Amino acid sequence: MEKNEDGSMNLSGIMGRYLHVIMKAMDVPYEVAMPKDREWGRLSSDGNWTGMIGMIQKGEADFAMHFFTISEERTHVVDFSPVYMTGDPTFAIKKPGRISTSLAFIHPFQYSIWTMILISIVLMPLAFRILLRTSYAYSKIMLTFLAVLLKQPSLMNLESFSSRIFFCSWLIFAMIVSYSYSAVFLSLLTVPSEIPVVRNFKELSQAVAKNNYKCFVPKGSTVFDALVDSEKKHLNFLAQVAVHHKWYLGSYDLTTTPQINTHSAVVDFRFFLDTVAGPEEWKEHFLSEDSLVTLPFAIPMSKHFCHKIRLNKLMSRLNSAGIYMQIFREEAFKLWLASPERRQSVNLEKRPLSWRDLIGAFVLLLIGLQLGRHVYFLKSNSLRTDAMANPIKARARQMDQAENTSFALEQQTFAAKDLLVCTLSSLQQAKREGQTFLSNPPGGWRALGSWRQSLLVDNKSTNNCDNILMKMFIFKLIVRWNVEFLHVGHKLNNGRETCK
Repeated sequence: MEKNEDGSMNLSGIMGRYLHVIMKAMDVPYEVAMPKDREWGRLSSDGNWTGMIGMIQKGEADFAMHFFTISEERTHVVDFSPVYMTGDPTFAIKKPGRISTSLAFIHPFQYSIWTMILISIVLMPLAFRILLRTSYAYSKIMLTFLAVLLKQPSLMNLESFSSRIFFCSWLIFAMIVSYSYSAVFLSLLTVPSEIPVVRNFKELSQAVAKNNYKCFVPKGSTVFDALVDSEKKHLNFLAQVAVHHKWYLGSYDLTTTPQINTHSAVVDFRFFLDTVAGPEEWKEHFLSEDSLVTLPFAIPMSKHFCHKIRLNKLMSRLNSAGIYMQIFREEAFKLWLASPERRQSVNLEKRPLSWRDLIGAFVLLLIGLQLGRHVYFLKSNSLRTDAMANPIKARARQMDQAENTSFALEQQTFAAKDLLVCTLSSLQQAKREGQTFLSNPPGGWRALGSWRQSLLVDNKSTNNCDNILMKMFIFKLIVRWNVEFLHVGHKLNNGRETCK
């Protein structure tokens, strides 16, 4: 409501335009008065009403235009027109934004699931070693299980059937966990999820009690009465805190109000908050789906208002024509157009991953390198300290290490010797087979021998043909020798010292 230069009133907004339509249809002169306390109307301890309801009670106004709800207490002092709409009180709070993709590798699982995975990585290798009585070290088993979880190949040789069954169970577990993680991780990098926000009045009361949140309510309104009269303790708590800290709504537009932020919520009617809050991505405020109660809206008027019957008939006609809802939609759209800076932009362009998306992985790598560096220096200092404190014991440890190294070299020498013996045996056997074949070839090869005799002209041709046959046997020898070599090498890798 604004005053023009000639002193007349310019009515704007939802209720201003609706009042203008009503008074234009009634065609009567009127004056607009404002309550000094700027309240809708609440019953005080002395039995009188405050705000606009109080002005009607005292005869200072004939009727009031605002979002008034019908209540039993108000019907004792005022009459109400036909209901023109209904609404439910809820709250709006600013959306905290999206989760940073730099730590997206942590968010695919909840912390409880991460804890269970870490416990499984620690305990499963221990159970594998104890139950199956394997000779592998615990560290090697754990690294193998971790490699499988990271989709890496396993290098363990599982000989017993029970160990294979045990390991297959871990393979199934690792497959489910790894594929689930990959799917969620990819979705988080593609479309980052939003940071969780308080979604109902119970969470809002907990946030106000523990996390220094604020909750603003309309002073002297039915919304505040609904919080006070509720049977739920968390709603009574919100009303008590609002009264104690005087958290009342100011005279701000919803598009510019500073009372809605990430740690401050506004409680009002849903249709009113829906203009700036909602599930749409371009709206920067979150609108809760929780509600206090459904309330009807009507115009309060004096019990002695002379145009009461006429106003009631006019309200019925306006409701049938849908005038109020049309005005409400138009004003809400104007409000949305008037505040482009309050709308969030939705960027759907394709972009490659940047260093901000993967900085968490690099930080994790640096932390691992630093831990390895510290462990190395601690181990070196420990060995140096032991050597200085007890040189005899340190010398004995060095001699043991030298003996172990010498024993390992000796074992490798024996293995190489056995491999050479096997190779020579294969060569001798191939030579014997070649001589036997030349002295008594099979039927098919006899035909080849006849063809060879028919082509021989001199001793030089005979030598060339023998060279061809010898190359064939050398090829067979190479193939067989490679098979023997691979077989012996596989046995050497498993710690065996002999070949068959």
